[in-house]
Amino acid sequence: MAESRGGKEDMRLKKSFYRLWDEGTDYMNQDRFHVVFTSKRLKVKPKTNNISALQLADLIAHPSRQRGRTFTFLGFEFYWFKDRNGTRRAMRRTAPSKQQSALRRMKAWLKSARHLTKKQFFKKLKLKLIGHYNYYYVRGNSRAVWSYYSQVIKYT
Repeated sequence: MAESRGGKEDMRLKKSFYRLWDEGTDYMNQDRFHVVFTSKRLKVKPKTNNISALQLADLIAHPSRQRGRTFTFLGFEFYWFKDRNGTRRAMRRTAPSKQQSALRRMKAWLKSARHLTKKQFFKKLKLKLIGHYNYYYVRGNSRAVWSYYSQVIKYT
């Protein structure tokens, strides 16, 4: 399955796919393609369907065409970044909307948990922070995680 890019580009993509199906590559013969791809027919879905996995594949396959473009998937914002060697890499950071909603939920919980003893309060706060870290602490996202932590500390 692929995301539509326009008439001529869709045709080029289909021709390339059929060539791979019939001939394979230097690294992978056509029999391996027949095992991996269950059908010779390539399905092209319109961009209006807004399928996140296809957007991610499109972003990785065509980085020069996506300069400055980001999209959100599973609470992360995907974007392009040049590393110190000049290689462009797909990176992810916490989506700003998710960061704000997590902070709102934490602030509401902090207000509702004021009745707890100090020991119970900090035990539950620690668990909540660890859960946030376990999900959002990925390579390239430490700034957002530490921003979340510092704002939670301000609220307490």
